[in-house]
Amino acid sequence: VENSKEYLSIMGQLEASSQRLGYTTQETEQTYTQLYGILGDNQTAATATANLQALGLSQQDLTEMTELAIGAWAQYGDSIPIDGLAEAINETAQTGVITEQFADALNWAGISEDEFNEKLAACSDESERNRLIMETLSGAYDEASGAFYRNNEALVASREGQAQLD
Repeated sequence: VENSKEYLSIMGQLEASSQRLGYTTQETEQTYTQLYGILGDNQTAATATANLQALGLSQQDLTEMTELAIGAWAQYGDSIPIDGLAEAINETAQTGVITEQFADALNWAGISEDEFNEKLAACSDESERNRLIMETLSGAYDEASGAFYRNNEALVASREGQAQLD
């Protein structure tokens, strides 16, 4: 009963946030299931989903950004937690200055914070910053998420099935 209460609360918060941001229930379910399949944790998957949706990306770009966040996590594990990285990406896109776990993801990939901050400053709006973030993460982490999926196929399928059951 307690687990059901917690799950319903998490899903209620996620549904409210996604509706406010203009995502459908199906789009939210897609992103949440994608993250839950990797993490196996309701709260972390919901928090990361909400933060990534707050970027205001199309569903296709949101799926790609989610894969890139998964790639950074797959590379470094909980040293770069996906929910924290998603929040830092969102904050970076909004403020135009690198923050928190996003700085770690760049630094550990050998990307200069100073140079990236200069590129962010040259962007005219949040949309351009989102594109810059995606392109940069793609160059650094696009292969890592695919490798994680290949190496953990049964685990991911099991967790995605559990998300559907929940």
